[in-house]
Amino acid sequence: MTYATLPAKISLSLLFLIVVFAGVPHTRAQSVAIDREVEQFQAFFLERFFSVSLDEFNEGAYSLPQSAPQAATFRFLEQLPPYMHALIPARSEWNRTYNGITLKNCMSQHPPANQFPYVLDNRVISIEMAILSCLELQDRSFAGSDSMELTALTAVFREQARGTANQINLNDEKLKTLYRKGYRVFWARQGQYNYSCASCHVQNAGNTLAGELISPALGHTVAFPVYSQTRASQTGNGWVTLHEQYRRCMSRMGAVAPPLGDRRLLALEVFQTMNDVSVPLKAPQSRP
Repeated sequence: MTYATLPAKISLSLLFLIVVFAGVPHTRAQSVAIDREVEQFQAFFLERFFSVSLDEFNEGAYSLPQSAPQAATFRFLEQLPPYMHALIPARSEWNRTYNGITLKNCMSQHPPANQFPYVLDNRVISIEMAILSCLELQDRSFAGSDSMELTALTAVFREQARGTANQINLNDEKLKTLYRKGYRVFWARQGQYNYSCASCHVQNAGNTLAGELISPALGHTVAFPVYSQTRASQTGNGWVTLHEQYRRCMSRMGAVAPPLGDRRLLALEVFQTMNDVSVPLKAPQSRP
C-alpha cells in the first residue's frame, strides 16, 4: 500500500477541521481564536476515538484501542525501559558541576518542561536551545542539536515533568506567530506523494500503513524524545528527537526535509504543542 492509496474515513468533524485549518485564507484564519482552534482539534480526536480520554493521548499509536496487543507489550517494557542505560549517565551529568554550575541549577531558571517552548528575551526557545545555553555557561558543547548526549539530557529534563499537563502559553504573541506558521506546515501538501502531516495523522490516524498503525496527531509532542530499539541496534544511538521525527516523516512524503535548527521545525513543534495543551507529558518513551 502506498501513501496515495491510504484508506480514509471522512467525518463531518474532519471536514470541519480541514475547512478551519487548511482551506481558509491566512487573513481569515487569523481571526479565529487559537484556543477555539485547539478545542476543535482535540474534539475531532476525542470523537473519532471515543474510548480514549484526553489524558490517554500520550502514548502515540499505543494510545489507540486498535493497538491493544502491542500496547500491552509496550507498557510491560516501560517497567524497565530499554533507554534506561542511556538515561542513567545523563542523570549523573545533570548534577555534575562544570565551571561552577550544574545543569540542574541552570535549567531551574527556566520553566518546567511542560511549559516549553516559551518566550525568553523576545524569542521562542525549545528545551534543546535552553540546555545548549546552559552548556555554554559550563564551557561545554555537543556536536549538533541531535547529538546522543544532548538528547539524553533533554530526556532527563522532560522526565522531571512526567505526568504534568502541557501548559504552553496560548496567548503569547511570539508563540501565536509561530503557531500560524506551524499550522501551514502541518496542513500543506508536499513532496512526491502530495501528502501533508495531516493526511496521515489526522485523516488516517488509526489506519495502518505497511503494517504500522498510524498515530494520531493529538499527543505527538508529549512523548519525545523517544528511544528506538531498532535504531539503537543499527547505529548505537537510539534517541529520536521530535524534530528528527518531523524530518523523517517529510522524507517519507518524498519531500526535502528542512535541516535541523530550521525555523519551520520549531514552528511545527509550537503548533503541535499548542494542540497538545492539557495532555500529560510522558517522556521519554521507547519504540520498536
